[in-house]
Amino acid sequence: MTRAEVLDLAERYVCPDRVRTFNALGAGLVMGRREGYRIHDVDGRSWLDLHLNGGVFNLGHRNPELVGTLVSALDELDIGNHHFPSVERSLLAEQLVTLTPGMRYAVFASGGGEAIDLALKSARRATRRRRIISAVGSYHGHTGLALAAGDRPAAETFLSTGPDADFPQVPFNDLAALEAALVTAPTAAVILETIPATMGFPRTAAGYLAGVRALCDTYGALYVAD
Repeated sequence: MTRAEVLDLAERYVCPDRVRTFNALGAGLVMGRREGYRIHDVDGRSWLDLHLNGGVFNLGHRNPELVGTLVSALDELDIGNHHFPSVERSLLAEQLVTLTPGMRYAVFASGGGEAIDLALKSARRATRRRRIISAVGSYHGHTGLALAAGDRPAAETFLSTGPDADFPQVPFNDLAALEAALVTAPTAAVILETIPATMGFPRTAAGYLAGVRALCDTYGALYVAD
C-alpha cells in the first residue's frame, strides 16, 4: 500500500485527529521496517527514532536478543492458565519482589492502566476507605479508576470523573498541600508518578517522595508509586 492509502485508512478508521495533525506538521510518516534505533517508512526512507514511545523501545526496535528469546519461548509456552502456577511466572515474581523493598507479592496485569486500577482497588479494600489523592495534571491511564485519578480534562472527556470528595488533587512537589488534603478526610491511597511525564518531567524536590511516604504512614493511607 502507498503512504497516502495508509494515511487515508488511518484517518477514516483509527486516529483521525492525529493523522491530520501530523500531516499539517509535514510529518505524515507511515512506518515500514523497524530495526534498532532506525525506522524505515513505506516510501523507503530511513529515520533515526528519537521518540522511543515513552521507553517501550529503549532497547531498540526488534532487538535480536529479545526476538530470539520470544521465538524460542513460543516453541513451548503460551499465555498459560492463571489458576495454576508456572515456572516462568514464579521466577519473575521472585525477582520483582526481591528487587523491590517492602514488596511481598507480584500481581501481573496486561497493561499500565489495568495495573493502576488494581492498585487503587486493592488500596480501597485494604483500608476500607474510598478517597484517592493524586497530583494536578497527572496521568495514570485511560481505564476506570486510573482515569478518574488523573488529569481532570481527560476524565471529563470520557465522563469518568468521580465525586470530587473521592478524588481530590494537590500540586506536585507540595508536601504541605498533601498533608492538608490528608487531614481533611480518611484516605485510601496517594498515587503519584515518580517522574510525571505529562507535566514535562519535573524533578522532585529534595526529600519529597520520602515525605509523601511518611505522610501516608502518619495518616494510614497507602502510597501507590506509578
